[in-house]
Amino acid sequence: MDKIIFELKNQIYETAILCKNFFNGVNLWTLGFTLTLFFIFFFRRWEFKKTFSFFFTIFALFILLVRLEAFFISTLEAETSNFALSLTRTVAAIVAGAVFFYYAAVKE
Repeated sequence: MDKIIFELKNQIYETAILCKNFFNGVNLWTLGFTLTLFFIFFFRRWEFKKTFSFFFTIFALFILLVRLEAFFISTLEAETSNFALSLTRTVAAIVAGAVFFYYAAVKE
């Protein structure tokens, strides 16, 4: 049981490091401005439960994206990993957009 708990803590720590490295390359002003616009147009009209569910789903997709990028970087060559990273980010953006449109279309 101790080994399982240690491995869970290790995976959480590695994921946190990967998220930190991901956000080092992101312009935080652009991210903040985007979230502010989303709040003004959509989130303030949504119920708390719907907003929490949306952010939890996006957070899960983000963790999946970060872990897939780390996997591709560690297993593929430089040229192939660059292609895989761009493809992964494109697919993640499309899925995140589909999730957003789903939550925007659902009334409850």
